[in-house]
Amino acid sequence: MANRPSLKDQNIGVFFGGGTKEKVEKPVVKADPPKTTETKKETQPKPQPKQGKPIKQVAQPTQTKSQTSEAPASKRGLKTGWSRATFIMRDDHLDKLKALSYWDRKTIIEVITDMADSYLKNKNPKPIPPK
Repeated sequence: MANRPSLKDQNIGVFFGGGTKEKVEKPVVKADPPKTTETKKETQPKPQPKQGKPIKQVAQPTQTKSQTSEAPASKRGLKTGWSRATFIMRDDHLDKLKALSYWDRKTIIEVITDMADSYLKNKNPKPIPPK
């Protein structure tokens, strides 16, 4: 085998865009700062607001008297004059109420309110006596 020069000696870097074999130093030019008679106060730049979609300010809904924490749980979050109640009913009645609300495009609350209004229309019950 013949003595071959190493890759470093062959200057392969020039072929692959690595530069020349010799290092060339670039002169550094320093610019003199402008001369002023006034002393400048060092101030930091103000942070710029982030760009993007603006944040929408959503108005908080006004609370009615029944929505305050003083109201009982059965009235919390409801309109004035309404109460939350749980009733047990037959499955076939519930299925009919759901079907009516679907086909009439009403909520179950609206169907039950209409049902109670029509039933109680001509009724005039006595008030329940206090205990």
